[in-house]
Amino acid sequence: MERNRKTRIVAITSMLIAVVFLTVAYALFSNNLNIQNMSATVKANEANFSVKFSNSSTKVDESDVIPHFTHGATGTLLDAHIDNSGLNPKLTNIGANFDSLEGFDGYTDYKQGWAGYDLYVINDGEYDAYLKSIKIENVPGYNKPLVCIPTEGTSQTLVDEACKSFRVLVGTNSKYIDVTSEGIKHGDSNYINQPGNYTGITGIKLAKPDTSRTYPYSNHYVSISIGALSENTGAAASAIDGSYEVKIGDVTVEYSTQD
Repeated sequence: MERNRKTRIVAITSMLIAVVFLTVAYALFSNNLNIQNMSATVKANEANFSVKFSNSSTKVDESDVIPHFTHGATGTLLDAHIDNSGLNPKLTNIGANFDSLEGFDGYTDYKQGWAGYDLYVINDGEYDAYLKSIKIENVPGYNKPLVCIPTEGTSQTLVDEACKSFRVLVGTNSKYIDVTSEGIKHGDSNYINQPGNYTGITGIKLAKPDTSRTYPYSNHYVSISIGALSENTGAAASAIDGSYEVKIGDVTVEYSTQD
């Protein structure tokens, strides 16, 4: 009788120890599993995140971007190069050689001359992408993102004066940077300007192409304009007595998996 009672006590004690062990083990396993799941949802795999500049709105086309002149501008333009080798797409070799340029007179702009580049941003990765910044680098060898260089026989003084009125507008989806020979401003469709490259942008989502459409297209369009785009700048731009070169720094857009 005593032996049976001791046997039952040992059995019950063993069962209690097993229950406690299983409870602790499950708690540890559950905690570890939750931590791993949280980590997986926070950090996306960079190898599967891909945003690229493109000449096409429906697919990645890395051929050179062919610019165009508007009425009031003549000369030769540089074909810009798309560089998608890094995490953030970049456009290089931006600029123009102007023979003549009519500036904006503040009243009628049908003669206003400028050079323009148009391209797209394609999300060919596995995640939605959010625009975070628009940046322009200084021209190599200079400490400015926009420089004007007269060719032989052209007045340096006139080119320097006209260059003060030149602007480069780089924008996508109502966000833009406004570049002059004096520096960089940035703003949005409400024309709120602040100095520096445009960083900390929120609320601009680049969706993945909708494959259910016959022609899935990118919803982000990038435009770069070079010219005397401010009011009452036509006189200085029109007074230059020869040809001159306008160089622009490389343009980069940065996207993230989180807004």
